[in-house]
Amino acid sequence: MKVPLGGCRAWRSTRRKRSSRILVRQIDCALEAARLANQVCSLESDCSQARRSMRTIEHAGDDARRSLVREIEMALNVPLETEDLFRASRSIDDVLDSTRDLVREIAEWEVPLGDWSRGAMDPVESALARFREALRSEDPERARSQYLAARQEARRTRRVYDRGLAIVLRQEVTADILKQREVLRRIESIGRDLIEVSNALLDGMVKRYL
Repeated sequence: MKVPLGGCRAWRSTRRKRSSRILVRQIDCALEAARLANQVCSLESDCSQARRSMRTIEHAGDDARRSLVREIEMALNVPLETEDLFRASRSIDDVLDSTRDLVREIAEWEVPLGDWSRGAMDPVESALARFREALRSEDPERARSQYLAARQEARRTRRVYDRGLAIVLRQEVTADILKQREVLRRIESIGRDLIEVSNALLDGMVKRYL
């Protein structure tokens, strides 16, 4: 029995939306982790409690990634090219893993936090929020502008690194200063992963719509 053309289109549209929703779920986990890490960096949250919460967030992110992989394998039509969805999902997973490691390192190294670290994860939160908005939009041009804005936010992590380093290096170089520098480097590396997310999603849009 032939499936009506309209029914086939509706089925494909449903699968595309499912893939987008699952990727949004993965981004939501990364965003929750970034908010938690930002609270730690801003001295607004206890590090031990944050590490416990981070484990739960990480498991949820892993579940979302596995669901997305299954969905891509089953779908005939996804919102972006398959390879670009995989790239974006992998880089989001890297963001979540590095954010987890950031909180772990702060706790295990007993890093002294302060002015240099307050709001250090703001660009990460902002970039992830823009990815989320883009994926939920049905307007390709609006989604593209959000991806570009997210990439600009991700690049701000370099300024966070430069500003933070300028603050900490005003002091005599000690073990604590070296720990703080490593934390700043971790944040900058998260920014690089976010740029890769943006590049993957933009590449996928170009292949899909041009």
